[in-house]
Amino acid sequence: MKPTCPAPIGLLACILVQVLLMATGDAKIIRGHLTTASNFQFVDRFCFQPDEEGSLQYEIKYKAADCCYKLLMFNDEPGQWPYIREHGQALSCGEKKEVIPGAENAKLTLQDPYNGCQRYNDSDGVEYMLCTGGRSFETVRARWWFLVMSNCYSDDGIDFEFHITMTNGVKLWDKHFSADERYILETDMTFLFVYFAMLLITAYFTKILADRNLLHSTYKLFIWSMLAEFSSLLLLTIALGKYGSTGVRMHGLEVLANLIGAAGILVFILMIVLLGKGFTVTRGTLSKTSFMKLATFMTMYTITYCILYIYEETMFDPRDVLYKYESVAGYGLIGLFFIGFLWTYYAIFFSIKNYPEKVSFYVPFGFIFALWWLATPMTIFICNHALDAWVRLVSIS
Repeated sequence: MKPTCPAPIGLLACILVQVLLMATGDAKIIRGHLTTASNFQFVDRFCFQPDEEGSLQYEIKYKAADCCYKLLMFNDEPGQWPYIREHGQALSCGEKKEVIPGAENAKLTLQDPYNGCQRYNDSDGVEYMLCTGGRSFETVRARWWFLVMSNCYSDDGIDFEFHITMTNGVKLWDKHFSADERYILETDMTFLFVYFAMLLITAYFTKILADRNLLHSTYKLFIWSMLAEFSSLLLLTIALGKYGSTGVRMHGLEVLANLIGAAGILVFILMIVLLGKGFTVTRGTLSKTSFMKLATFMTMYTITYCILYIYEETMFDPRDVLYKYESVAGYGLIGLFFIGFLWTYYAIFFSIKNYPEKVSFYVPFGFIFALWWLATPMTIFICNHALDAWVRLVSIS
């Protein structure tokens, strides 16, 4: 049963549910024991960068009686992985394997000594095949590669243990990051320091306002939104720092960080709309109608954000390179931003009309937050329609 997020609880419920659902993932060091009835099984994907020497190291073990497995590496050319995703139901395992051109060194038979394979018996006398080796990737552009384990002549599926490491170069910032994740750690660290400085400034003005009994509720909302965004960036920096240095992805921590950041945005939007309606600027209370409209909008926004993250985690297929806003929830979020934009300026218009002396406050306020409201939908639209898949951070579900 999929979790739902009652709006009055806000994003906190989603945060707790997602943390409970998310175990710590591991990429781009992946390991495990995979058993499936299929004889053609997707394992993982990675985008290698053109200016770094990409590397794939593997250690794979399976029962020698099941010989012989193949590790297949498909790239993102239209005739390879995209072709399989489009026609996969109609293709046999052997036909899928032959999509890789014969001249390419991307079909590793996990039996050959050339691929680091040798037989051994365990303590129970069961004979296993253990293959240890690697491949280098040099590309003229950032290119996605998709790893598949196959045993096309088996009717019993596949059963194997694996430990695979994929890297881009040797630098901390880039080593374990796929090309679409490049520079995210540096960017988050930069904004972490910026928000820390902003928090110090905010604390200074908080004290001044508190001493003058002018610490209004809208400013308190601003403080909470700042704290949430700072906490989000701190957790992301910790998670991505560990990922960059060890290759182990703290997926649950990343989800928690993103949801805390979403909660911060939710509080910030509430502050903007309240100020647009004149709360703590021209009036001290809201009418019942305004309160109901505001509650409805914030409820819709909260539910949409929850659906967006839950949809990404449960519905996105890791075999596809997808941006999380390429979904109904993503486009719904764009729509809510436009509704919030129009509603805010509708409120500002009447605030200025009824209190013309506040025009010096609302003109710069309206201009600045017009840019803020439109930045997110414009960014999402550009990412969905104008950027290559390896430029934007894609779903990691």
